[in-house]
Amino acid sequence: MHKQILVCCLLFFALATARAQQVPPALMPWPDSVRWAEGKYRLSDRFQASLQCDAKDEILTASANRIFQGLNRKTGLYFRQALLTPGKDMPGAGLSIIARQKAEPARGTDESYTLRVDQAGIRLEAANTIGALRGLETLQQMLQRDNEGFYIPFAEIIDRPRFSWRGLMIDVSRHFIPLDVLMRNIDAMATVKMNVLHLHLTDDEGFRIESKALPQLHRKGSDGLYFTQEEMKGLIAYARLRGIMIVPEFDMPGHTRSWFAGYPEMASAPGPYAPGPRFMLGEKDTAINIAAIISAPTPTIDPTREEVYVLIDRFLTEMATLFPSPYMHIGADENNGAAWRQNPQIRAFMEKKGMKDTHALQEYFVSRLYAIVRKNKKTMVGWEELFSPGLAKDVVVQKWITLRQRQKQMV
Repeated sequence: MHKQILVCCLLFFALATARAQQVPPALMPWPDSVRWAEGKYRLSDRFQASLQCDAKDEILTASANRIFQGLNRKTGLYFRQALLTPGKDMPGAGLSIIARQKAEPARGTDESYTLRVDQAGIRLEAANTIGALRGLETLQQMLQRDNEGFYIPFAEIIDRPRFSWRGLMIDVSRHFIPLDVLMRNIDAMATVKMNVLHLHLTDDEGFRIESKALPQLHRKGSDGLYFTQEEMKGLIAYARLRGIMIVPEFDMPGHTRSWFAGYPEMASAPGPYAPGPRFMLGEKDTAINIAAIISAPTPTIDPTREEVYVLIDRFLTEMATLFPSPYMHIGADENNGAAWRQNPQIRAFMEKKGMKDTHALQEYFVSRLYAIVRKNKKTMVGWEELFSPGLAKDVVVQKWITLRQRQKQMV
């Protein structure tokens, strides 16, 4: 009994000692360089901040105020300064934010920053807007509390991202996701310094973006669940203020059942069509399901008819205006070519063009879309199935199929 009491006392003492010690905050992602120092910068209701940036830098102004008010709410100290406005360095300010140049969220933007905390206060310096945003997120994560109140531990952090494209793909087509949920995800992305939201907007199950150029796409292909263009503009603006770029994906030539609900003339096989899954696999053996995926004809765009490219051109041109991102994703994945092989007109087109197989036809389709995307001053992105030796060098290819998956497909 006495031994149990002694063990409990020792454990209690160890826990109390650990809590009394200054434990470095858990930063995510871990910065490039972190040097902790002894000491704590205490926050009080007199805490003030100054913001030095371009007077028209609404991204940094909004973000600095969001973080400042966030610290206010977390600490409950009710800082006297209600709103940060760009200006000169304020003498005695507890937090100084300095961004030397205005910038937009984009791949290749310098996102580095330096954050120093000592007895004089907190100083965040960055080459531009986006770097300052990343530093503000780190500052939020550094907030700690002890028996005396809230504080930021003394430190010098020099940080820059390891990868220029730090993306999250969200599929709103197969399962529609409301705007408020997407906004919460954007907030979470900003917290961990991700910078690309890849929105998978179209697939067999649903066409989730309003098109004024081809209105039957969303009217008949969405089951009423889609984003209006005004809603999407709002989401783009919301992400921009958090240093995040939205890249839209419009999957073609496969994954297009929802496209054909409104425009069946685009399909390789006659309809009627309605949005829904490509396969009804049920409880079949896995090998049987894989064989079906590899060989079964699925709804696929007819790449041999010029009128199809006229419709695609109208739609992508409209979307190029809606989405300011320099990137446009066309999917181009999981097309097994079965629907093309079953169409006599398509087979005749292939023979006339000297195409040996449907891979050559896929390459032709991708080249036609490339011309449309480039015409709209966008960089084309696609899944690895669009790759071919003749693919333009500026196309971004996203690899997703593992070697194990490829081996299964070859069985």
